[in-house]
Amino acid sequence: DAARPETWAPAHTSYTTWKSHEMHAFHLFRKFDRQGCLSECFQGDESALADAEMQARELIGHWIPWLLAQSHELPSVLRLDVLAHRSAPGQATIATMELTELGGCHCGWEEGPEVIFAAMLRSCLRPLA
Repeated sequence: DAARPETWAPAHTSYTTWKSHEMHAFHLFRKFDRQGCLSECFQGDESALADAEMQARELIGHWIPWLLAQSHELPSVLRLDVLAHRSAPGQATIATMELTELGGCHCGWEEGPEVIFAAMLRSCLRPLA
């Protein structure tokens, strides 16, 4: 809901790293739960991972208004891919990697297809203003 920023929170967060570089592009990646990401990618630095997550939420708050400036309504589903790394003790650096509307990999999110298709259906059945 574009008018209610509290609804902009991610429905799901996947933690991944690139695993292989084939055909001059990254194709395979490793998937982690939050704890695995914390230990494998953030050197156990809870504050740095929390900083990355907070920055990612702030980034969403910048992308949503930009998307609204491009169109009269938001896409029913949006996947925001963020690159993050521990840049110092307790600190992270992030960047947008990709915005995906409706499509893309669910990254092992079991409920993903159900949540995404339900959102698409709701957007189709929503009364026109």
